[in-house]
Amino acid sequence: MLRVSHRVLGRRDTSRLFYPYFVSTPLRLSDNDGFMHVNNAVYFSCFDTASVLFMAQECPGEFGVHAPLKPFIAASSCEFLRPMAVPQILSVDTGVSIIKLGRSSCTFKFGLFPAQSDVATAVGSFVHVWTDSSGRPTDIPVAVRSAYQRIFADDSQESG
Repeated sequence: MLRVSHRVLGRRDTSRLFYPYFVSTPLRLSDNDGFMHVNNAVYFSCFDTASVLFMAQECPGEFGVHAPLKPFIAASSCEFLRPMAVPQILSVDTGVSIIKLGRSSCTFKFGLFPAQSDVATAVGSFVHVWTDSSGRPTDIPVAVRSAYQRIFADDSQESG
């Protein structure tokens, strides 16, 4: 059993209840690094997969290789709260919410949860900026904005 860090207590974004959308991902032994912890890049891969699957499922006509407008990851972050290792943890659930929604950008918030755990091992974020074919910021498409609003979480009371 993994211990809960003091950095987790009192934070809303470390609870499954903060996230309205989830994607499950199996972990492999090769996901471990030389220190026998899940490699940092795997966390970001889980975040990326969750955001892409959300977009593909919730806005299929607005997202994809041939779509005229595309989201660009302008910033990313991850706060590692406690280590994970395979085979002790065989799969993770990535929780997804939107915490900021602007004219041309949004901020995704992610929580990474070992399967069957209600406490995140990591929290992260991506800032997506929607761009046109020339790479300039443009308004978030209406259907996409609607999908973002469905998973919007008020993050204003987060501590830490």
